[in-house]
Amino acid sequence: LILPSAMWVEKEGIMGQTDRRSQFTPKLVDPPGEARPDFWQIKEVARRIAQKLDRKTRYRVLDPLTGRVKAVKEVYGLGFETEEEAWNEYRLCTRGRDVDLWGATYTKLQAHAGGVQWPCPSTDFENRGTAKRYVSKEYARQVFGETVKRYKTGYVTLYDQHLEEKGLPGPINYYGAHPFHKGSEGKAIIRVLKAGLDFEMPDAEYPVVLNTGRVIEHWHSGTMTMRVRLLRELNPHAYVEVSPEDARKLGVSNEDRLKLISRRGEIVLPVWVTKRARPGMVFVPWFDERKLINLLTVDDPQSWSGAGEPDYKVCAIKLMKV
Repeated sequence: LILPSAMWVEKEGIMGQTDRRSQFTPKLVDPPGEARPDFWQIKEVARRIAQKLDRKTRYRVLDPLTGRVKAVKEVYGLGFETEEEAWNEYRLCTRGRDVDLWGATYTKLQAHAGGVQWPCPSTDFENRGTAKRYVSKEYARQVFGETVKRYKTGYVTLYDQHLEEKGLPGPINYYGAHPFHKGSEGKAIIRVLKAGLDFEMPDAEYPVVLNTGRVIEHWHSGTMTMRVRLLRELNPHAYVEVSPEDARKLGVSNEDRLKLISRRGEIVLPVWVTKRARPGMVFVPWFDERKLINLLTVDDPQSWSGAGEPDYKVCAIKLMKV
């Protein structure tokens, strides 16, 4: 089943960012043809399956500010009629936890272009959450004084930065034990690991380090970005970046072809000679589905002992001019 989905500018919703920020994204244009937002697609698939099974769901309609149940209705499918109703249910799931977004009401997110950073337990319209996740005991005392709860070892310390900006005292919130703090005397535990190829080092047979990653025009495997004509024209296919020093040794220049060989596979790519590449290292992007560079990289789940997951980023290879 393939359903044509609307792009992000063709639908509204809430987008999560890596800095704990949730932002409202408005719909700017209509989607083309029969494309629909993914929220609508999920809702419709659920509704039609439920109708076929003749099975209804009891759905609670929540007050967005108090969380109280305003009404209960029986419907086929999810019960969410709008993006806002779905977001309110998600807010309720986070309430009282360290990722609290209960205060991030739909209307607040629509009004504040900068979004809200969790934890944000307060529904106060001007409260946009927590900018700084961790603060020291000394800093908390300096900002809030001695009238607040003392800092507790093993707990996450949070504060409302907007109260600080206004020069007003405010509470420090405790959301329970957190693994980063447990047994660390109130300090985050930071582990320093030795950099380098932990699993597969270059040797005489495979003397070059292969590094893989993204490029600015394409995201991951290019399933979306390769459909955009401008991005496809800017970066149409995979290549291998080679340093000028290594290019001279190999006798290659731009658009020549190199065969990259690892212990797991091989691939042929056009050359881009650039100072961005360091001697003894080459770079290949992974957006081109016609050139699957991960066939060369390490697939052993023990390839990085710290995480127990495959090290798809780097491996040792050798190069041959084609």
